[in-house]
Amino acid sequence: MVNVLQRLSPSLVDSLLLRIGFPLQRSDEPKSEDAPNNLYEPVLEHISVDGDYSHMVVPSILDRFDKNPLLKWGAIASVAALGFLAVQAFSNEGNI
Repeated sequence: MVNVLQRLSPSLVDSLLLRIGFPLQRSDEPKSEDAPNNLYEPVLEHISVDGDYSHMVVPSILDRFDKNPLLKWGAIASVAALGFLAVQAFSNEGNI
């Protein structure tokens, strides 16, 4: 839905994301004074990709395909094979 709205009015999507999306990325939990920061060098203990909000993620059905390339390419090959068989069946329909 955001993609459709982006095509219709990019400035509206920008203002919505600024108003709604940006505050959702912030935490109200204060950071302690001795907590590590990455201003001058990377913090090797905090190399997580998921972050602290992974429990709030709603998985997509396509996530399973993205995380398993063998399953993804198997599904693509199956759809291609079924398409090929369907084309062959319709082209040979009159040659019985």
